[in-house]
Amino acid sequence: MEERLRVAAKVGNIDSLYELLEEDPEILERIHQKPFSDTLLHISASVGHTLFALEIMNLKPTLGRKLKARGFSALDLALRNGHAGTVQRLICFHPQLVRVRGRGRITPLHYVAEVCEVDLLAEFLLSCPSSIEDLTITGETAVHVAVKNRRLSAFKVLLGLLQRTDQEDILNWKDEKGNTVLHIATSTNQTEVVELLAKEVKVKVNALNHEGATALDIAMTFHHDTNAKIRKTLQSAGAFQASSLPKAVTAAEFLSSHPKPLRETMYALDIYLDIGLSGDMRNALLVVAVLIATATYQALLQPPGGYSQQTDASSVQHESQLEDSHVRLTMSALYFYPFICLNSFNRNNLLIISARTFRLRKRLFPTMRILNDSSINPFSSLREQHRITRSVLKKYCLSVAAKGEQVDINGT
Repeated sequence: MEERLRVAAKVGNIDSLYELLEEDPEILERIHQKPFSDTLLHISASVGHTLFALEIMNLKPTLGRKLKARGFSALDLALRNGHAGTVQRLICFHPQLVRVRGRGRITPLHYVAEVCEVDLLAEFLLSCPSSIEDLTITGETAVHVAVKNRRLSAFKVLLGLLQRTDQEDILNWKDEKGNTVLHIATSTNQTEVVELLAKEVKVKVNALNHEGATALDIAMTFHHDTNAKIRKTLQSAGAFQASSLPKAVTAAEFLSSHPKPLRETMYALDIYLDIGLSGDMRNALLVVAVLIATATYQALLQPPGGYSQQTDASSVQHESQLEDSHVRLTMSALYFYPFICLNSFNRNNLLIISARTFRLRKRLFPTMRILNDSSINPFSSLREQHRITRSVLKKYCLSVAAKGEQVDINGT
């Protein structure tokens, strides 16, 4: 039975296919159960019988993802045997076939980038844009493959898609040796590719590979005229040799280091505000902080949507409602949690930044501890947080007014 099906696939006889399926309806399922087999789809696609291949895909779509023993999918075989029409019809029928990983995790997209079939490459990318993210077993994208094989036209097609889909960061991805596309283009003296990457796309020109070398380090190892132009291009784009860059912190070093406490970060910010800013800058910062603080606390007392109110309630009753911890908001809980978290975060940051400016270190830091403790339960502490903060600021302003002093925001 299977041999008769193979003969039908080789000659593209669809009628024979359905006659055999009438005799044994489970035949395609049994073929599918074999882990690696030369299926009817492989046979028909490899010889270019497009309609027969599409009929099989219609009956058993999962066969499109099966690999034969040598590690090729049906689409791979159609590609490698030059049946472009079959390839195009299969992709129209099932675009995800572009992402089927074969031997070495090489996809059809990697293959067309390697052989520079730019028309098929463009069709693959438009049919399945996400396929450009696929990596081979050596960690190479289709862009790596194109540049490695000096396929400038294929590189430009791939670059065009990345720019149109805002995915230029893929150009900074590294292969198993830590090489970006720029490393490869530099090592193979591809001047135009280097210029496109460094000047037009502005990739990370100082990325290090696993040998600790930048693209400029690689360029410095060659001494012919072409490489001199590449060196100049890289340097004009801000490239340096690895010896001139700050030492990179490894993951092990980062995790082994002692984490900086939040208090140290606060004091570092305080020192910066004290030393790094001029008096005029502090005045401007104060004005902005006051405006943001006003909006923050106004949003706290009058949240979007307001509070639920009874139509016959008096103003006195309304005031008592606001003092009640069980006041109901009309805002949906879905929006309330992000609103209150962001509002509290904004409030805390403003108090920290304003601490130096207002000389409220001794008064505000205890208040901050109270506010941070009460932030655990935002429902029960909203009005209490607001009351404490207003009380501290009011007492300070009254004490300054009683002495007839002006707030010196430039003092220490």
